[in-house]
Amino acid sequence: MTTHQLRAWSDARWTDWSGTVRAAAALGLSEWLWADLRGLQHADALPDDAPITGCLWGWTARRTWVRLRVDVPLGGEPRVCGAVLAADDLSAGEGVTVVSAEPVPMFRSSHFRGNAAAMDDRMVRCLRVVDRPLTFVELT
Repeated sequence: MTTHQLRAWSDARWTDWSGTVRAAAALGLSEWLWADLRGLQHADALPDDAPITGCLWGWTARRTWVRLRVDVPLGGEPRVCGAVLAADDLSAGEGVTVVSAEPVPMFRSSHFRGNAAAMDDRMVRCLRVVDRPLTFVELT
């Protein structure tokens, strides 16, 4: 168990998709993972258009993790809310205890779709915030 800082993704309750892409770039997040209609996706940056998904995970060098929720109201534009977990910037946010699981092999099934080649030989590690229903994910 370790102590990290937890804070909201933005000061506003919801952020538009273009604001989310800019904020992710400013944080220097280097990897993203999500599942959409094409299967499990892994990318070095967020796409220009919001993927059809409910949750995205981003991380950089085992120091910063992000969990985002994408919501598209009926007839509206994609909006995003989420949380940032940081191991470095201990001055911002709320101190929380995090349990980090040992990395495990990526799950594969005969139904797996997506850009699987980008995830060959990768392991997945989950970071769970104690006493909260909040989990962050990274590939190692």
